[in-house]
Amino acid sequence: MKHIYLYILAFSILSNFSSCSPAQEASASTEDSERIKDSLKVIANFEPIKDFTEKPDTNKITFAFTGDLMCHGSQYQAVFQGNDTYDFVPVFEGVKPFLSAADVMVGNLETVLAGEGKNYKSYPQFNTPNAYADALKDAGFDIIVTVNNHTYDQGKDGVLRTLDELDKRNFTGVLGSYRTQEAQDEIKVFEKNDIKYSILAYTQFSNITLRESESHLFQLIDTVKVGQDIQKARKQGAEIVLIHYHWGAEYLPEPNSYQKMITEKTIELGADVIIGGHPHVLQPLKKYKTQGNATLDSGIVAYSMGNFYSGQRKRFRHNGAIVWLEMEKVTEKNQKRDPKNNNQKISKIILKNIAHLPTWVYFGRVRDASKNEYRIYPAQNDSVPFSPFLSLDTLDFISKSGRAYLNQSRKDSDNALRMYNVDSKHLFLDKNGKAILK
Repeated sequence: MKHIYLYILAFSILSNFSSCSPAQEASASTEDSERIKDSLKVIANFEPIKDFTEKPDTNKITFAFTGDLMCHGSQYQAVFQGNDTYDFVPVFEGVKPFLSAADVMVGNLETVLAGEGKNYKSYPQFNTPNAYADALKDAGFDIIVTVNNHTYDQGKDGVLRTLDELDKRNFTGVLGSYRTQEAQDEIKVFEKNDIKYSILAYTQFSNITLRESESHLFQLIDTVKVGQDIQKARKQGAEIVLIHYHWGAEYLPEPNSYQKMITEKTIELGADVIIGGHPHVLQPLKKYKTQGNATLDSGIVAYSMGNFYSGQRKRFRHNGAIVWLEMEKVTEKNQKRDPKNNNQKISKIILKNIAHLPTWVYFGRVRDASKNEYRIYPAQNDSVPFSPFLSLDTLDFISKSGRAYLNQSRKDSDNALRMYNVDSKHLFLDKNGKAILK
């Protein structure tokens, strides 16, 4: 629009000079030609008319979630380097670019970190080498959820040791277990890309009964407490409130009645997003109309994120996913603004895109490795490579039968997450590591 005036001006000038008769045109003087040139020079240097329409400010944020991060005995034995040294970093190399691409990457740590001791244990009372935390940090996790049915496996000392080890790695946030009651009551609000958010975490149960005197260590699901925490988060400025629940029954393909009941109540309390763990298999995504003082108009629940890293090898149990939620915040002048405050602005955040990367835990030799290893890879086939730097050509060490499992895993995960007809796209990466959804 701002150049239209210049075009009209140029047209009118040229029209005036071209309206002469053929005879006059033939006798046009050099002076007329020079006047045309001078006029066009003026137009060329004319200050463009500025567009004073205020454009809305736009900010985007992507949250990504994985399933349970477990550590069975076979997992820490596979990364043993000798002399009480463990290296979990290679486990995540195949998915690290996807984890790092998100603005906020969240994982559920379903084990206890052993601290300086060497009393490592597998199921049913986990105790894992500290090097696990190093790998999670290196892989790109930002937020670590620490509350689940295994949080209390090593009692109070285990809870505190785990917090100590995670704090040493400087994650953006460690949520779900606490050193004191005051810490449990404190709501953390984070900010990324000019968007404030809070993640609240609770568990349905603990394998070991939580002592009343130590109830401050973590919070069992109590919708009264959940409602109070959501209100606190809002008062502290959280624009997005996400809830992480450890709940449900193991190995069921769909949510049970408890998960559905708690979901309905949590929606009423004003949650924007609900993420679940514990069943060790993927369960469906489901969109919902938000209620209360939720920010999003349309929220989503992921009933179970399955296993992201686990020693479980049966079908569906070695499947996982990265679920990717892309949100957009638009801030503009309030058209119905208070006349006493002409600068009043309003913001709206929408859930713009939902996507996922199906993942698969491989167990076997990696090229010239001397022993079997666990590795997490995108669950793909030759027709669906999720990144240009990690196709099946680069996974030539996986056997023909292993590739069949990989392809089956992708189909199983897609079917599970889309069971309730949520349009979840696939998450791809380009050669620069930028996310592409399609």
